[in-house]
Amino acid sequence: MPLIPKEPKKQRTHFHLRLDASVVAELELYSRFIDSPKDYVIENLLAFAFKKDHDFQDWLAANQHAPVPETTTAARHRASTIEAA
Repeated sequence: MPLIPKEPKKQRTHFHLRLDASVVAELELYSRFIDSPKDYVIENLLAFAFKKDHDFQDWLAANQHAPVPETTTAARHRASTIEAA
């Protein structure tokens, strides 16, 4: 079972980045594995890392920066939490 679910179909915003070739190859394979685009995999892996990185969470709490626009992943998570309640 994959760690992240298949992407729901929706309109996305473009973002350009450069990655090591070996990472791109694995990204392509994982994208095929869950039948979803690479940008969806990247978004969800980053969201997963941010959520699981307790040092980052502590840093965020200690450094109350200006609000960052909410990601679609965060919105989906909050919506699923609200629906489950």
